[in-house]
Amino acid sequence: MINKDSDLTDRINKAKDNLSSSYTKELPSSYKNNTAYNIAMRAGVDLVAATMVGLGLGMLCDYMFDSKPFGLIIFLVLGMGAGIKNIYFNMTKLLSSD
Repeated sequence: MINKDSDLTDRINKAKDNLSSSYTKELPSSYKNNTAYNIAMRAGVDLVAATMVGLGLGMLCDYMFDSKPFGLIIFLVLGMGAGIKNIYFNMTKLLSSD
């Protein structure tokens, strides 16, 4: 008869090993072999995309609540802030990989 406790312990240890190996701090392939051009393009796209989303939300807010330029200004600033935050986090992740 098989000892169920030792079998269960072995299975738990094997699962823990598989889990710990799958959570290694591996950077995505988009961060490997970066050139200055790739980094600058990524930062620029992050900033422009977040600003455009803020612009769109601001225009939508102004249209819905008839609050012309206030929604646009507020959401534009929030969008720029989100873009700068994205650039900061991407650059810190990139620099910590060295």
